[in-house]
Amino acid sequence: DADSARAVVNQAGMQASMVAHFAADGRMTHMRSETDGDLATPYHGSGEHVARSNYRMVGHQMIPMDFTISRMAGGKLFPFWKGRIDAIEFE
Repeated sequence: DADSARAVVNQAGMQASMVAHFAADGRMTHMRSETDGDLATPYHGSGEHVARSNYRMVGHQMIPMDFTISRMAGGKLFPFWKGRIDAIEFE
């Protein structure tokens, strides 16, 4: 629809898809998996949800400075990593 886009990746017989969601001004607000994750595994990937916020102009691009990565299962989010970009330098 006008506020989201689906990305599908196929490799060696495996397939994964994510749906990216966008704000009215074009900022990507979050990406979510279309399938539940396996919360018993020690790694992320399936059921992933990535939120982006605190966009700032860097050069000529709006870049998100805050991120939260979660696993998603049963319609609930389970955040496991939060990060913030403190500085961007160009060489």
